[in-house]
Amino acid sequence: MKTYNFHCVYPDKWIHNFDNIQVSVLSGVKDALLEKNNVNENIDPDNYEYDSVCNKIFKRQNKLLCIKGKITSEFIWENESDFSVADLERYVELIKNDKIRTGEYSESTPENAIPHKKWVMSYAFGKNYDTLSDRPIDWSLLTPLSIIRADEFDTRLVCILSDGFDFNIKLLDIDKDETKSLEKQDGTNYVFFSQKCSVNGSEVEQYDIKKLTSNSISITNLGNDLARIVLITR
Repeated sequence: MKTYNFHCVYPDKWIHNFDNIQVSVLSGVKDALLEKNNVNENIDPDNYEYDSVCNKIFKRQNKLLCIKGKITSEFIWENESDFSVADLERYVELIKNDKIRTGEYSESTPENAIPHKKWVMSYAFGKNYDTLSDRPIDWSLLTPLSIIRADEFDTRLVCILSDGFDFNIKLLDIDKDETKSLEKQDGTNYVFFSQKCSVNGSEVEQYDIKKLTSNSISITNLGNDLARIVLITR
């Protein structure tokens, strides 16, 4: 059986490098995979940011967001004893306020995950961010392998990669033909557009990134689907 992987279809248009940050858009057919070795596929694994309660939970320097389609994410480990119910309950505590959980979302239970030696989450892209809010799933389980699988054709992810943790990500969803305001946050602000939009009357192409210099901008979604606006601040 042939394995398909997520890939960047148009590198010249779907990859942006700025301010020591790389933003890229990846597309996958149904059942396409993105495999990550949690130890080796980070810029500086010796400088993980670990949870203060459980050292089996950490933050990655690369952030992945679903901007189209449906995904299943799995953290996979080798032995039942690698994680306890308390470890996984702590993980759930850390992500319990993620707004994607209000949409089409499901996850394992600690009791079910341990004998299967994997934690599974599923999410279908939808309008979860009516107001500007923190990105989801900021924490990861420290496992030898994690996998993201596309559950729909042309599922798309945006990957945000930096050389450190000194940046923040917030999301805002805008329906087709809807207009919303985006307020500038402290620090240097960059805005990623998952659909073609109008910003203060000027058109911005899909997957473009603009530096936000005004205190507030008005964004209208000119695309055919829900727009997920990604605000990157450092």
